[in-house]
Amino acid sequence: MTEGKRDGAEEAALDPRHERLLGTARAGYEAMRDLIELHRAAESGGDDRGRWEQVTGARAVKERLSRLRETAVESIRTFVKPPIVLPPPDGEQHRRLADRGVRYRLLYDRELFEADPEADHLKRSIDRGDEIRFSGRLPLKLLIVDEHTIFVEEPGAHRPRAIATANRSVVALAAALFEQLWADAVPAPLRGSGASPIGEDDALLLSLLIAGLTDQSIASKLGIGLRTVQRRVRDLMDLAEVDTRIQLGWYAARNGWVS
Repeated sequence: MTEGKRDGAEEAALDPRHERLLGTARAGYEAMRDLIELHRAAESGGDDRGRWEQVTGARAVKERLSRLRETAVESIRTFVKPPIVLPPPDGEQHRRLADRGVRYRLLYDRELFEADPEADHLKRSIDRGDEIRFSGRLPLKLLIVDEHTIFVEEPGAHRPRAIATANRSVVALAAALFEQLWADAVPAPLRGSGASPIGEDDALLLSLLIAGLTDQSIASKLGIGLRTVQRRVRDLMDLAEVDTRIQLGWYAARNGWVS
């Protein structure tokens, strides 16, 4: 098989997976939206009184998020999606919660990396030891605390606005959506884990490449030159003894270069 035909076959093999992920994301978001509207409407009848809260304004959203994170016992799961309008989570709170054993898992929307201001956001999360994966297009901004509360930014708002709810049905649906997309996302390497047989910097570069970022976007996020990215990708291809980037992605997945 020629190189062009081989690439086409491999791309075709990847397309159903991408379509399935998009379908899962869309279906999950639509189901969550419908469920949220259903229960918010029922709130006036007293069924869910006290379980729904609307928060408006950057300062109010930031303060409510901080209080909500403090209630975490086991985990904080987050969809990180542009635009980023709030400052990053407080570092001291993050350390305190991590010391308590709270597990941070962040799923990054690929679109986030098209904007330079978010470059430090990823580096900070990796340095803190958060578990990070890269997805395609995420359906909404979402934070899940343990299994008891979610915080959803409402789309189309002219200023930061969000809904917090402890409704069990909605929380369970949000958690299931997160886990489905997390399972199929591209992992970023953990600092100091030694899990990847290649260096941590190359493992991060490879994760971003597999997630679909352009060479220029990768260079911007890692703070290196475009030619450096291209050279390192070529070196990884030589190490894997493959001819194309698609083959490199398959090799990396099969051999634990990203895991």
